[in-house]
Amino acid sequence: MSREVPMLFSQTMVSRLLDGSKTQTRRIVKWHESVAAKGEQPTSIPFQGDGYCDTREVRVSDAWTFSKPLAKPGDVIWVRETWQAEPGPLKPGMAIMYRADYHNDPHGYDGEKSPEGRYRSWRPSIHMPRWAARIFLRVESVMVERIQSISEEDAIAEGCAGRYSPAYVSFGEICGPDGQTPDEEFRELWNSTYGKDAWDRNDWCWIYSFQRINP
Repeated sequence: MSREVPMLFSQTMVSRLLDGSKTQTRRIVKWHESVAAKGEQPTSIPFQGDGYCDTREVRVSDAWTFSKPLAKPGDVIWVRETWQAEPGPLKPGMAIMYRADYHNDPHGYDGEKSPEGRYRSWRPSIHMPRWAARIFLRVESVMVERIQSISEEDAIAEGCAGRYSPAYVSFGEICGPDGQTPDEEFRELWNSTYGKDAWDRNDWCWIYSFQRINP
């Protein structure tokens, strides 16, 4: 039976979901607390699968305990993003604003100051209820691999091809206006999300591939 699962996305990633350039997302595998405390990682994921999750490396072992992926193929992810509602008690059907829609505002995501000296105020994505969501993603596959194993194709599927332009070619590689390849852009994004040393940790990650659907 399929389920609906909430998942947080940043403004940048929401924008790339909306324009269709993002069809994958990676989330760090959550290990048992005693293992995480030691900063250890296994050489391969000991996940045997139960009919819904493929793995790129498999080793059966009882030495490692971790949480299974949040979703399986057929499940629907509903996207939690930074938002705001019209004044008054929160209730389904009321008008909703989404911070990601304001990335082209010349005054920035938070807009121009009001006469009272205030910018737009927003509610954190973690507090978004299901009825306020506007983006729904049907999971097509779930894989697992270490983050540094990401291919250029997958970096593009992560939405990191927005700066990709044939006008910028360096040593045979197509780069963005700032000289970044999709792989480099993804690495920068990963570190900005999980900490400056996140890429170097080379964590194991669940890879969710999905297709956007109507609710």
